[in-house]
Amino acid sequence: MSKWKWFVFLVGCFLIFLGGCSAMLGQLTSIGSFPEIDKQSPYIGIVKVEGPIYSALSVLDQFKTLNADPKLKGVLLRIDSPGGAVGASQEIFRGVQRLVNDSIPVVVSCGNLAASGGLYSYLAASKIFANPGTLTGSIGVITQFPEADQLLDKMGLSFNTIKTGKHKDTGSPYRKMNNSDRKYIQAMVDESFKQFKKHILENRPISQSTLDSVADGRVINGEQAVTLGLIDTLGNIQDAHEYLAKITGVAYSKKLQSALPPKGILDELKEPLVKMSGWAESQLHNSIPMYIWK
Repeated sequence: MSKWKWFVFLVGCFLIFLGGCSAMLGQLTSIGSFPEIDKQSPYIGIVKVEGPIYSALSVLDQFKTLNADPKLKGVLLRIDSPGGAVGASQEIFRGVQRLVNDSIPVVVSCGNLAASGGLYSYLAASKIFANPGTLTGSIGVITQFPEADQLLDKMGLSFNTIKTGKHKDTGSPYRKMNNSDRKYIQAMVDESFKQFKKHILENRPISQSTLDSVADGRVINGEQAVTLGLIDTLGNIQDAHEYLAKITGVAYSKKLQSALPPKGILDELKEPLVKMSGWAESQLHNSIPMYIWK
């Protein structure tokens, strides 16, 4: 067989392989499909918030699936996140609040990071565990807008903007931010910050003066957070699970139940690509208010 025919043959085999993988991927990762949870005996569910928070939909779907099962006795919420978008962080906070209001205890285990929006997410929990070295805090709001007008001038490129109001193009990279824009954005950021602190004071045993002393964007560790009242106690995920088992009466030895489909081989292959895309996504979201540790 000639080299050309070998090349065509190998390309054809590769395309067939990709087609098969695509079909399998569609079956294994269908959106919104959760497995049937073992409903034969009481159990504790586990939900994970990992990485930057840009969407709360997956977490809220898991909350809803677990809460619909009368055999669910409690939820272990594992947080390992630097925070994220304002709205998404608030949605997770509200999801936790709803579970607790429905008499489902939610116990949080903080991993390496539970900062900013990660902290916001756990505020309404029944009890919060963190490691001594967990990084939390970073109470604040940030938004960033790039300016490319000088670069565009050098390229001889300009943009004509037609708008209905003076703030419709606020934050545009095609022009410099003026004082009116800055005051408008600052007011919006300040309002988000006010909401953040309000929910901390309503849900954690911390005074206004103590909160104001650390709500300057600084990160703190787990030990400091316990002293301040932002975290209830030191402990790892096993300690959090053991505590939840004790208050619910579910045996600690019993495996935690997830509302997510089990990972397949293709999911493991996808993870590095998802992590690589995370950086690009974080840059894309920089221009919206964020509860995130920078």
